[in-house]
Amino acid sequence: MQISKIFVALIASAGLAACGGGGGPGGGGGGVVSTPAPTPTPTPTPVANTDVGNLVTSERFSSLASSHQVTFDLPSGEAKGSSTAQVQTSITYDAGADSYTIDLGGRAVFTASDIVNQSEDAVVYRSTDGDETLYLTLINQQPRTDAPRGSVGMGLFQRNVFPQGGQGVQESDILYFVYGFETLGDAMPRTGQLRYTTSMIGLRTSRSQNPLSYFGEGEFLVDLATGYFTASSEAERYDLVKEEELVGTATWSAAGQLSSVSSSFSGFFTFAGLTGELDGSFFGEDAGELGLTFSGTDELGSSVSGAMIGQRDGPSMVNQTLVALLEEETFLAPAQGLFAGALANGVPHRGTTGSPLSLTIDLEGNIYYDDTWSWFTPMNFDASSSEVTQDGSIIRYIERDRGGNAVLFLNNAVSPSGVALSYMNFGSMRMQDEFNGGLYEIRRAFIYGFKTPDFLLRARTGTASYSGIVYGTANTESASRYFTASGTSSFVIDFKSGNVDGSFDVIIVDDASGERFFLGQYTVDTALRDTRNQFYGSVDSGGSSVGAFDGYLFGPIGQELGGSFQLTAPDVVDDEDVWVQGIVAATEDR
Repeated sequence: MQISKIFVALIASAGLAACGGGGGPGGGGGGVVSTPAPTPTPTPTPVANTDVGNLVTSERFSSLASSHQVTFDLPSGEAKGSSTAQVQTSITYDAGADSYTIDLGGRAVFTASDIVNQSEDAVVYRSTDGDETLYLTLINQQPRTDAPRGSVGMGLFQRNVFPQGGQGVQESDILYFVYGFETLGDAMPRTGQLRYTTSMIGLRTSRSQNPLSYFGEGEFLVDLATGYFTASSEAERYDLVKEEELVGTATWSAAGQLSSVSSSFSGFFTFAGLTGELDGSFFGEDAGELGLTFSGTDELGSSVSGAMIGQRDGPSMVNQTLVALLEEETFLAPAQGLFAGALANGVPHRGTTGSPLSLTIDLEGNIYYDDTWSWFTPMNFDASSSEVTQDGSIIRYIERDRGGNAVLFLNNAVSPSGVALSYMNFGSMRMQDEFNGGLYEIRRAFIYGFKTPDFLLRARTGTASYSGIVYGTANTESASRYFTASGTSSFVIDFKSGNVDGSFDVIIVDDASGERFFLGQYTVDTALRDTRNQFYGSVDSGGSSVGAFDGYLFGPIGQELGGSFQLTAPDVVDDEDVWVQGIVAATEDR
């Protein structure tokens, strides 16, 4: 980056000045007395800029920016048309001239004589040339906070071309930008979870409507280990034609991924019904600040753009992954299950269920299991009762209060032998319990985790493929044999259309004898429902429906996929149907 090169050059110049110097006068013969040369005035050591709000030497910054081009009808002020884009620009400070230059293909120069408004919050420059007026606003503090900017700054450049006589069409080019001293790639922290307090400014224009300005505060949460972030801001909305009247509020939400080699990041956002892209970077020697710009449009011709800066508040205390919970969390878990037993009069009683359950996990690893199935009472699975299976893939918990009759199995996501997952996990529960005077065998399979927010899926575009596993339980229709189910799964999602195409195969292994049966491959053809994070439909085999599927996406941007299913495989074992209740767990292919 240009910023890094200038910074290194300044340090090199300072070092050279400090190390330079000549030798003292040499000893001469014959007692000649020499007059010492006058001590030269030392050359001032160049000083490196460290605060964008107090630049002491000339500096050029490569800048992230969002461009917003719009035409307005005058004198009404209503927008006629607009477009936005993410762009790169530069801002240069000339210490000798005390001026700023914005480079947009053409160059706009602002000097101290152009200042028209100066306060603790911002400095506003204005220059005019005929029917063209240029503005530059540099924000001295984060909006609506007392935290002064340091490593990163935020600004707004505006070019207005007015029609003669004040009637007709005004053309405006608006540029929101952030600039400063970016964190070097090798200085970027890569572990832990951080929280930043943020401030945002933005503009929305819609055809035949007044332009709206936004000011908001929020938070930016980043999991450095996984490299993903989420962000949100609550913004107030002002009508720029009606003397900046407050006309409402809107929520800005975003998610994305950090670069693995630099301090930059990118992602997508949703805001006031619009979606788009964002680009940003961390600033300062220890990534103590951040800055980003965003822009987007909708199909009706509305456009939104803006910028955001933030300062680190310390470690995040909000759970972002299952790998490192920071506080107790309760998950509503999609699940499937089967039961088999006999009533008090000896009549066989068998069936299946798709009711969800909940898991509460505390920081010690204790699990509170609460099943919505009607006859269940909640169970506590203590971490002290857990043990890892021999191959390391499963963590097994035993519910002591039931005499060992209830056992919980969870995928060991942090083990090389387990399925590597960060935002979701899967498991099963097996128990024997009395109901209506009879003894029942009960088995459940479930998924749980941090689901992707519905509104963020609206902003994601393109397609994504997922690969993973099948896990579950099965029994014959007569309940004479029980099985563990496994297999592989794959899915493709088109986020624009919402279509979800999936397939998975199922293998069952007899829990008693170890006998294996391959049940075949099954397909799922469904879609994301009305921009909601859910896709459900039938499980098909040979062109016929044999079951049902209910799926979700997990993680900040939908990096993981999980779903529960139930299906019937006819005449597979001992000429009996097999009931399969299971889940799929998959991660995005990258």
